[in-house]
This record gives sequence, C-alpha cells and structure tokens, in this order.
Amino acid sequence: TVLCLFGIAAGWLSIGRPEITWSTSVLVLLSGLLITAEAADATAKLGAPRWAPNSVCLLCGAASTTWLLARPLPYL
Repeated sequence: TVLCLFGIAAGWLSIGRPEITWSTSVLVLLSGLLITAEAADATAKLGAPRWAPNSVCLLCGAASTTWLLARPLPYL
C-alpha cells in the first residue's frame, strides 16, 4: 500500500500536478490501490523475481494518476 501511494504521488508530480477533485481522487485511489495490489499479488504468485511486485506497485500507482488529466496523454 505504501509503495502504491508513493507511486501515485510520483505520478502526480510527473504529470505536472493537475488539480485534484473529489470524483477523480476516488477513482485514482480505487484503481491505484485495489487493482495495483491485485496485480502485485499476481506477479508474486507467478514466480517473478522478488523486486517485481514492488515495481508493479510503483508503476501501476503512477499510471493510475492519468485519471487526473483533463485530456488523455498523446500516443508517442
């Protein structure tokens, strides 16, 4: 949970600290915490290296902050 929250904070900072509203913050926390915890658990159960579930927590938490953006990120 702590790694996921750190990932959310890092993602929020990296996308330019957009304004947080009540509706988007709930979405970010739900997708960031619940889905990320399940993904990290599945990563650990699949026999990944010891560092992989922690990486999943950080990266998925950061990715969940894209819900805060007014427009989707452009494809590169």
